[in-house]
Amino acid sequence: MRDAVAKEGLSDRIEVRSCGLGGWHAGEPPHRGTRAVLTRHGIPFDGLRAKQMTSGEILKHDYIVAMDRANVEELVARGVPRERIRLLCDFIPGKEGGEVSDPYYHGRFDETYALVCEGVRGLIEAIKKEGATP
Repeated sequence: MRDAVAKEGLSDRIEVRSCGLGGWHAGEPPHRGTRAVLTRHGIPFDGLRAKQMTSGEILKHDYIVAMDRANVEELVARGVPRERIRLLCDFIPGKEGGEVSDPYYHGRFDETYALVCEGVRGLIEAIKKEGATP
């Protein structure tokens, strides 16, 4: 998302925050499979480290985007209103309600990357249409 926002020239208007719901990998760099995909696509990841989301911080943001329904349910359990949460696939025409599966478990990093890129493009377009950027 950060890379796509930068390429759109929107870095001064869109702040991207990414956090996990669990702290299992807090402080660690992206998975080696993710790093390999990002490297192949020329996307920098220097300094990226996993962070755990706090309930208070999440409500400060305009868009709360989850990868799957389990994340949505966990966010709701932590007090985030369901209507504030969208799935990334909701921004992909024809894939609304779909989920982005975690490649940590299945190893299909390229497939996940392609789906995330598609969702990110749709999310950026939605932000632009909804007037969240000047």
